[in-house]
Amino acid sequence: MIYIPFSAFPYLLSLGLAVLIAKLLFQALRWYLARSVRQIGAAFSDWPAGPVEGGLANLNPLRIGQKAEVRTSLNTILLRTTLGVRLWAVAMNVLVNAVLWIIAPGELIAAGWPSAVISLSGSIACLGLFLYEARVEYDRLIIRKWGLFQREYPWADLRDIRDNKHYEYILRFRKTDVRMPKHLVGVSGFLTFVNVTIAGNILDHARTARS
Repeated sequence: MIYIPFSAFPYLLSLGLAVLIAKLLFQALRWYLARSVRQIGAAFSDWPAGPVEGGLANLNPLRIGQKAEVRTSLNTILLRTTLGVRLWAVAMNVLVNAVLWIIAPGELIAAGWPSAVISLSGSIACLGLFLYEARVEYDRLIIRKWGLFQREYPWADLRDIRDNKHYEYILRFRKTDVRMPKHLVGVSGFLTFVNVTIAGNILDHARTARS
């Protein structure tokens, strides 16, 4: 009979988690390669094609699943975070918790409530990425966070869009700015729609100014 000391169980658990994460990442990569030849989805089939980004940018793991089928509901297009973003969030959350509670408990952060606060904060942030939803309707954009809080922004108030050079787009409406994650399923068609909307708003404003 093989005897395994109790002190070895945390390391065995960490090894098991690492194997599980590696397996999930491999399956996600295989799924992405199989789906990469498909279009963004029927929801954007009547929208102009969005900008195509090439080179090393396409190797970004956060893009995994970005060309998956876009969800629709009653003439509303639903944009949610990509599979790559969710896998990355889960992997980082598991890694942080493994370090805090298994690999080096009490060494990097004081054991007890400080570690619990960091662990809980990471879990909440991870959940927020899973629940994030941008609803594109014909007259407005609805941002829903945590499945509870939502705000609406009329397309008629949209003025501009900017890339913050990190992981977000900034949509500038008449009274406020809205930050949206870059890595959303169907974001290419969404960007095209936004640019067309901005151009239309500029023309409408110009006509109003002349009249």
